[in-house]
Amino acid sequence: MTRDFEICYSTIASNIKKLRKFHDLTQVEMAKLLDIEPQYYARLERGDDPDRKFTLEKVIIVCSIFRVTPNDIITKLPNVTPITERNYRYSIESMLKDLSQEQLEKIYKEISSYDNRRNHAENCGS
Repeated sequence: MTRDFEICYSTIASNIKKLRKFHDLTQVEMAKLLDIEPQYYARLERGDDPDRKFTLEKVIIVCSIFRVTPNDIITKLPNVTPITERNYRYSIESMLKDLSQEQLEKIYKEISSYDNRRNHAENCGS
């Protein structure tokens, strides 16, 4: 069972790296968008530390940045492509429907925090 989780985390890291490169972002830029240190982001992306993995909140933020579904992040797909807003919302709603109110509030705060950082970066010309 542990092996399945290792493969899953490896796939998540690999897909996030593919998306980052496809959108011509550096690791430093991604780290800034996720509000983490660049060195920490690099370790997450490499997937070489079994104790450091992308959290659900960070995966959701990555989905928001690249307009992909969580499924695009967690499964091995040959090409990760943007999806329509309608499908995106349905996918997120499906993923969130069984979460507790506390979990939903935590995710909302994370997304709101990301939006504030992104808006600030855009207004500052970063």
